Amino acid sequence: MLRAPMSIWVICFFMAVAVNAGAAEGKAHLLKDNALTLKAGYHLYSESDFMDFWNLDRIDLNGFVGEVAYERRLYKNLWLEVALGFYQSGEEYTGARLAGDYMDLTITNAYFSPTLKAVVPLSDFFIIHAGVGPDYYYTQSRLKYRAGGLTYDRDENFSSFGAHGLLGIEFYVMRRPADFGFWDAPVGIFFEYKYTWLPVKDFDEGLINALNASFGTSYGSHEADVGGSTFFGGIRWHF
Repeated sequence: MLRAPMSIWVICFFMAVAVNAGAAEGKAHLLKDNALTLKAGYHLYSESDFMDFWNLDRIDLNGFVGEVAYERRLYKNLWLEVALGFYQSGEEYTGARLAGDYMDLTITNAYFSPTLKAVVPLSDFFIIHAGVGPDYYYTQSRLKYRAGGLTYDRDENFSSFGAHGLLGIEFYVMRRPADFGFWDAPVGIFFEYKYTWLPVKDFDEGLINALNASFGTSYGSHEADVGGSTFFGGIRWHF
């Protein structure tokens, strides 16, 4: 008499195990603890005292940026991202400060940017993330300037610290690549906005000193902000 009910309970138990195993396997891509990210984007400079003084249009210096990052889950939805990035831009100007003067400016930035971020799955394939962190920038300014009898040509290097915040969304485009014979590293594409505050003090100090010596002026040096807004798109491998 008890065999029939017992058999039913055993069948139900194994059916429940099978369903749970299938659900766990279906969400296995969300349980990966590491990620490798490649980002490409466009960087927009912020206004600064340096650009205002020399009458530079920041739009002329906007340009493309590349970034590579490693990410590690610290606890549940809390992740640490460690990124390295690079961007460079330049422009030539006439009449920047004085009538008939000439300026050729190239700014190169290489940076280290760790981010502590919250990663929240809203569905099986859609994720949002947001984070903040510090920045270290190595900036090179290649500056040529001519005005009257003054000729200035110098490369200067700066090490600066700042901070950033970011917000992004990600869509999984391949949740189970192993089913297709690929390495078991689910793939997502993402879009991200990042704002960086990165002041560089005395950015034009050498040029200002030369200008004051040549023309008897008493200008002070100016601060540049090599941060600003960056719009990224990229691909992320989870493993």
